[in-house]
Amino acid sequence: MTTKGVFVLRFWFAGIIIAIGLSYVLQFKETEKQPTTRTPASLSLFRSSALTNKDILEAASSPILKVDKARVIIDNDAAFDSKLEAIRSAKPGETIRLSYYIYSQDESSAVFLTELLKAAARGVHIRLMADFITNYGNLDLFSYLEEQAHGMIQIKLYGRPTPLVIRDLMFITSPCPSADGKVSATSCSDTKWKSLEGKSPDFFARLMLSGLYNLDFTAVSTAVIKGQILDIENLIKNGSSSADDKKQFIEFLKLVYKSKVQHDAIASVKVLLALQLYGDKLNPVLNEILGHVPVSQKGDKSYSDWEHVTDFTHHKVLIVENRFVQIGGRNIENSYHMKPNSLTKKYIFMDTDMAAEINSGGEAISKAYDRLWNFSTMTIPLKEVRFLMPNDLVINTEAFKASLESCSPRSYQNLEDRAHFQKCVEQEVIRHPKYQNLQTRLSKINKTLSEGVQAYNRQYLPKKSYTQSWKTGTAYSDELSPQDMSSLLLAYVENLPFDKRKSDQDLERNFGSIPGQELKFGKYIHQLWYKGLENACLTSAKEGREKRVIIHSAYFLPPALLLRGFSKMLDGTWDCNKVRVTFLTNSPETTDLNHINVAARYEMAAFFQIIQNRQRIYGSFAANHSAKFEYFEYLKDPSGSGISLHTKMSVLGDDVIIGSANADVRSYYMDTNNGFFLRGAKDFTKEYIAFIDSITQDPKKTRNLTDHFSQSSMTVDAIYDNDLKKLEQIINNNDVTKKLSPEIKSKIYGAFHSVVGFVFDATRKILVKSNNPPAHLPGEVENGGEEKTQQETEKKFDRLLQLL
Repeated sequence: MTTKGVFVLRFWFAGIIIAIGLSYVLQFKETEKQPTTRTPASLSLFRSSALTNKDILEAASSPILKVDKARVIIDNDAAFDSKLEAIRSAKPGETIRLSYYIYSQDESSAVFLTELLKAAARGVHIRLMADFITNYGNLDLFSYLEEQAHGMIQIKLYGRPTPLVIRDLMFITSPCPSADGKVSATSCSDTKWKSLEGKSPDFFARLMLSGLYNLDFTAVSTAVIKGQILDIENLIKNGSSSADDKKQFIEFLKLVYKSKVQHDAIASVKVLLALQLYGDKLNPVLNEILGHVPVSQKGDKSYSDWEHVTDFTHHKVLIVENRFVQIGGRNIENSYHMKPNSLTKKYIFMDTDMAAEINSGGEAISKAYDRLWNFSTMTIPLKEVRFLMPNDLVINTEAFKASLESCSPRSYQNLEDRAHFQKCVEQEVIRHPKYQNLQTRLSKINKTLSEGVQAYNRQYLPKKSYTQSWKTGTAYSDELSPQDMSSLLLAYVENLPFDKRKSDQDLERNFGSIPGQELKFGKYIHQLWYKGLENACLTSAKEGREKRVIIHSAYFLPPALLLRGFSKMLDGTWDCNKVRVTFLTNSPETTDLNHINVAARYEMAAFFQIIQNRQRIYGSFAANHSAKFEYFEYLKDPSGSGISLHTKMSVLGDDVIIGSANADVRSYYMDTNNGFFLRGAKDFTKEYIAFIDSITQDPKKTRNLTDHFSQSSMTVDAIYDNDLKKLEQIINNNDVTKKLSPEIKSKIYGAFHSVVGFVFDATRKILVKSNNPPAHLPGEVENGGEEKTQQETEKKFDRLLQLL
């Protein structure tokens, strides 16, 4: 699935959870105060501790790995060939384990998957994990791989819909009972919840699931309307009322929302009072609403499940037995494994992988993979996927739509009509001349793969060459030096949906994270990221020389945890006087997810304005011990070749993290990620810093926005006015959103303004924390209200930004 498709899918799911996120904005802005001046008394003692090898191993999923050879690969051709050679090296009886976020059906991917099939044919066992939401459209492709490999390839999808999500979708697609006589507000919902106990998803619930995951509006709307036995024409006919009645009813629904979703006690009292006074009018309507939408939940609540329904596996790893591992940011797609050519589409990604030949410790990486593979709370085999949400209807679009036209009765009123409709659709769709069964579709995939391999070998293979490296010199090289290999401490690190310190039988899924509790919530990469910032300051102060921190990340929207670390680098908590921090990321013009980088501008404007005023805010002592920060964005390639950064690479003083985690909220709060932690690679660290400096010092490649963001004129409204055209372009270029009415678009713009306003204000609040009277930056106005705790602000910050 393309990144555009992923955005569309997240837009669908955001429709279910957007109200939750906006409620955090409203709650926060009602009570927020502006950043305040810190008391300098606490700044005289540096509370900084070293990142020890013990700390690294506590967070790592492996012991210290002993390595014969290690490469850091930024060349797309070299990275792809490294993977192919590793697969070809696998011997009968060995196991290949791989996990990627995106698998495409293009030319380089055809070569990659064909090599996996060849390995399976010679007796190699293969475990392939893929993200469920992103790859549901590849269900037939994965079924083809399993069938052709005759049991040697096993595939699981990560992101199993939770039982509570499935329960809610069953609720949404099941009908209310006939209403005889007087009804209460929950007559329908009470009956439906009870009737669903112990039941499996029926035809309509499974159609709803497949429609959601396949971006099929026809399937979703059919599942809801036909599943609930809704007579749309009758509802419209009987829905007339005065403007005043509609206004009052809308206000009543707002109270219901606050009562049911926000658990507002006062709103709950008002709802009860309204039902007492106007029950005859409100109960039937409210009964319909609560009967169609699972707001009035019984027993376990599903709010967290829906909030995290789009948590992905973002692991990017290829493991051959226990002796070879390649990790990085690249997915299985042309964009990551080619240079610009006629076969590539919009983007070619600049990315970074690390490949290591391991002679000791590799079994721990395989064990870590298997632990996630076997975590059935989140992973699901293909056989179960096909039962839960078969794709036969959504993939045969024309036949499915034709069957709906044939099977939709003029009168659709009862359970008998519902059962008849289901049977009719199942029969009619397979009679359609363009319907293709699974075996027909699998044979087409065989042809697609074969043609893809031929096209790659014919059009691209002769042009391949290794040209890009972080090393200087005339001959291509990407290997770590012998000196680095002798001093290297290398460990495998992950972000996981569980606390890995628990036993297998005690593993439970975690939702999100809380800054300061990363080990408990499974965010081990970010634990090391945060401690690495602290350690860079400590070692620079001890050694009396400059240390560099470089965040080289495709998607840059730092979570609260990293902002907390940056705050301590500014306010004197850590002595960071000799540390220089460089942010290098995409511009909105060079990225496939430009809404992330647009939102990041508000975070950075708040951040650099704090830096500009740090002496007044933190005091002269703190300002004299602050790190120096700079922010760079890549410029659009003048050739128009669509070069975009996809690297996820951090230098933390003397340490390095290479992997799949971006410096954004999603990588911290939602997704799984993995990488290598390096310590002791002095030559590599020095050369990579020089490589980054050569990029930031080249005005043809990057622009320095440090001074731009530091201007006091960079208010929320000023940035928003500048970004409005970009936002309009994003909406109008998207197939789902470009057809929205001007009124709806206006509401989206207003919601975006509220969100970025929250980002701007919360960034400052996280960076500056005190109970002193507020000290305002130019143009700021005090909002008043009680001060929220730091942890509450950070939690709201991360939870809201996950919507992006």
